[in-house]
Amino acid sequence: MIARLLAAKAEIVLGALLVIRHRTPRLTALLVLAVVASGFLTRGGSGSPAHSPWVVFVVAGSLVAVSASRLLAPGAALAAGYRVAASWWLVPSARLVGALFVTFPLVAGAALVLGQPVGAGFSAGELISVTGLYAATLAALVLALTPAVGASAAAAIGFMAAWFGMLPPSAVSNAFERWPIVQRVLVLAWNSLPLGWRATRWLERGTHGDGFLLFGWLLVGVATAAWAITWALRSRNQKPGGAV
Repeated sequence: MIARLLAAKAEIVLGALLVIRHRTPRLTALLVLAVVASGFLTRGGSGSPAHSPWVVFVVAGSLVAVSASRLLAPGAALAAGYRVAASWWLVPSARLVGALFVTFPLVAGAALVLGQPVGAGFSAGELISVTGLYAATLAALVLALTPAVGASAAAAIGFMAAWFGMLPPSAVSNAFERWPIVQRVLVLAWNSLPLGWRATRWLERGTHGDGFLLFGWLLVGVATAAWAITWALRSRNQKPGGAV
């Protein structure tokens, strides 16, 4: 039990360091701070479009997507995850927790400053909770993609999901109505994946089914990431130490 706790602590610290020490998450964090600062400075008008949960979900998704792509990046980080003598779920879940320790203060700050318009039907605590679960779910899916497609590609996919995922399925359906096959595939994906529009609907309408779906995808992301660690190293004929 003690050995497992020590291993979890080590992986949490490593996950935080992998985010802090890389340039791209730091630059994305500066972008988030700039958005939060600009929203705070223009807070005078209650009808300002900057004060919207939409902005919170976009900046939170962008930050965690870039950060999570570093946790199992091919190379030393991936090989080190393979060598941990612990349960299959410990490495991806603990590193994810470490990354969230670093990114969640910025996410919560953005939610407090930008995300609760005057007269909104939800509290700041509800907004922070929904944003936290959405961010963790998106980070878990980026984490699962990274060993297979690489850190840059996984971050790009997560970044685009954070932005375009705010569109509701109806908007996607209208945009591709001239291509019925593409329309059906995209609408099905939009209704199945844990995208930002679902978090917005859960927050504004209280549809708890959206919350269960986000949590389910969080578990799927962690499980897939654990499997991808072994699959990626074996498919590239790499040894656990990182050598080819």
